[in-house]
Amino acid sequence: MNDFELMLREAFKASRATTPAKRRAVYERAREFLQARIAKMEPGPSPTRVQQLQQQLEATIDRLEKEAVAAAEARQQAKRPGSAPKAPPSSPPPPVQPKPPQQPKPKPEPAPAPAQPQQAAPRVRSQPRRRFPVWLLGVLCGVGALYGFQEWQRQQAVAEAERVRAAAEVQESRALQAVIDRVERRQP
Repeated sequence: MNDFELMLREAFKASRATTPAKRRAVYERAREFLQARIAKMEPGPSPTRVQQLQQQLEATIDRLEKEAVAAAEARQQAKRPGSAPKAPPSSPPPPVQPKPPQQPKPKPEPAPAPAQPQQAAPRVRSQPRRRFPVWLLGVLCGVGALYGFQEWQRQQAVAEAERVRAAAEVQESRALQAVIDRVERRQP
């Protein structure tokens, strides 16, 4: 794994670049940073060194993009019903054994009819039935809704904090600069 690949993978992770558009944006930022870094070098590197760095970055971009496209296609393939690859059977299935013939079940005898139909005894209430107070149900629903709303606000605040942290991490200029410095130190 070269330094450009490491840098780009870290940028993907920080910016959650899962779509082609986000990946292209990361690639473009890496190209712009490389050009800006080369322009700031005193004395400027030779044209062959500049071309070598650009080719190395482009080769890494091409390789990572192919990997990302292949992974996306594999995920799509896995999501399709019935598209899972079927493994060939390792051995032929065992032969089906015929079932033995079933003997007919004896018919149950009908139960004798009762002499007199039984009537249910009338229900006697000793106390009047208490109804659940409807206002209490309303209060419980209101409390639940309030709690749910507060939990939603907390989750939104956490998500916003995560977005801010991710945005700060995306500013990988120092990391890119360190990577380019390492690449330059390795090659004369």
